[in-house]
Amino acid sequence: MEFLPLLLLLFLCSTVSSYTAYSECDRHNSLCEPPHPNVLNGTLRVAIAQTASNESMLLEQLTKVHGDWIARSAKEGARVVLFPELSLTGYFTANVAALAGPQGLASFANARLRAAEDVLTKACKANNIYAIVGIPVFFDNITENNTRPWYNTALVIGPTGKKEYRQAKLYPCCSQDGAAGEWLDIFNITNFDGSIVPVATQICFDDYHPEIVRLQSMKGAQILFYMSWESDVSLEWKLSLGDKLGSQQGVVPAHASMNQLFIVQTNAGALVDTMSSELDPGYRGGIVMGGSHGQSRVVDPYGRVLEQARVFGQQLIIHDLDLSLCSPASDRMAMAGLGSKVFGAMWREGLKAFGNRMKIDW
Repeated sequence: MEFLPLLLLLFLCSTVSSYTAYSECDRHNSLCEPPHPNVLNGTLRVAIAQTASNESMLLEQLTKVHGDWIARSAKEGARVVLFPELSLTGYFTANVAALAGPQGLASFANARLRAAEDVLTKACKANNIYAIVGIPVFFDNITENNTRPWYNTALVIGPTGKKEYRQAKLYPCCSQDGAAGEWLDIFNITNFDGSIVPVATQICFDDYHPEIVRLQSMKGAQILFYMSWESDVSLEWKLSLGDKLGSQQGVVPAHASMNQLFIVQTNAGALVDTMSSELDPGYRGGIVMGGSHGQSRVVDPYGRVLEQARVFGQQLIIHDLDLSLCSPASDRMAMAGLGSKVFGAMWREGLKAFGNRMKIDW
């Protein structure tokens, strides 16, 4: 009997540590099931392609890799596959600039980029799937006075092979990003059953500007497809925003819950060869930039992380989004801002930006 308290303690500890709860609502307790507004029904199967690349990989090589991931995602029954930021070049300034050739010509760069897009449009059509890929487009030649004449964009390719939407990063934070975009909208995805799902997309550092997703939510987006390429794992800081892992752990679920939409995030995986060990993170001769820190994830409209990838390496996540969790935009907390005496005019003015779409072909 003297061991009974110890046995009871061990039992409780093992029970508590058997799963990780991501919210106050115990996901093993049916009595704590969140509301299902049922604005939409059924599921949307999404694929998260946590890819990784290094500076030595060329556009044409990465295009072939993308085609393979598109085919793999389709075989798993996904309706849409999301790739990381600048996934077709890697998040490297030199790689993007090299597309323009020795003379720095925008026409030369865009011809190569269009050829890559054409390969992927055929892959999407052959596999009946949407793909959202990270790719730059050039708007001018590279000159001494204009060293980064490109936009960092998310390109949406539909299951018919048509390029349907393109959005540029609104808040460039690094030399890889080029110039700031000036367009914003939401767009539709048609599910396998023919139902229409309003969605939006966003690129990396734009996530730290909460007005973007707030406006996208107010406009009716039910899912935010968020692509990123965060700091390399060998970096111990991230733009003075705190711990690189902790900051991303907090921001994405917060946006999902406050704006009551799904967030499907893909972040480039960390390359194993970037770090030799914890004590040898690759600083000799300069920091070795090879990847990001992974942790691609699916977050529901209540801020619950439903699935998350590892930090290192490449991984394909397949997840069925329960669309019955989607709520009408008119009932969302975000809409209260329209009636605010302090912020109402600001939000109304922001909503006027929608419909001003970036042109797709360059």
